[in-house]
Amino acid sequence: MEGQALCFLAGAGSIFAGDKLLTTPNPEFNEDKEMFDILGLIPKEAFADGEKPVSQPDPIIEARKEREAQRAAELEAAKANRDPQFNPRKVTVQG
Repeated sequence: MEGQALCFLAGAGSIFAGDKLLTTPNPEFNEDKEMFDILGLIPKEAFADGEKPVSQPDPIIEARKEREAQRAAELEAAKANRDPQFNPRKVTVQG
């Protein structure tokens, strides 16, 4: 907790929330609340100073999802029709 206290003393204005931070678990809400109480900090409600930002879809990710959905549909159609011309991709793992 000392590191977090120093961050707030240096001017940090926020903390990360959620279950996981990239590769490490995030502290539980009650642990953050306890730290705030010890440090005498009073949290404010999220987005109290403005509107919640709206996430825009990423065109690259959306295109990938579309390709994956199309491939899944092709696989299902091939399974259902037992199309003799269907040639599934082969994956080779090199180690």
